[in-house]
Amino acid sequence: MPVSFIEGVRAQTKMLMEITNGEQLFILSPSAGLYYLVTGLKNPTPFDYPLVTAFGQSGQAEVIAAIKQQRIRSVCLTPLGSDHLKPALLESYVQDNMERSHDIGFCTLYRNRP
Repeated sequence: MPVSFIEGVRAQTKMLMEITNGEQLFILSPSAGLYYLVTGLKNPTPFDYPLVTAFGQSGQAEVIAAIKQQRIRSVCLTPLGSDHLKPALLESYVQDNMERSHDIGFCTLYRNRP
């Protein structure tokens, strides 16, 4: 791996850890596994890859419910564009109902509104 990539991951990880201060964070990104591994954070959901096929019939609704109930307080979102396999319901919910907080680089951090 190029040194610049590793340095970028370190910088983004440091920023993510400082901003979230260890609170429950759902990383909704194709890079989620890497960032959970590097940060030591635990994925608060059973969903580790942001495709509709991973969420199944009710997975997106389950994550939305967890956000509404404040069990997930922050989401780091990397939108998947126009891919028909993206979790559009969840992405839209995060963008429309959570407060945009910080650009981390690989994702945008959204937080529950006070």
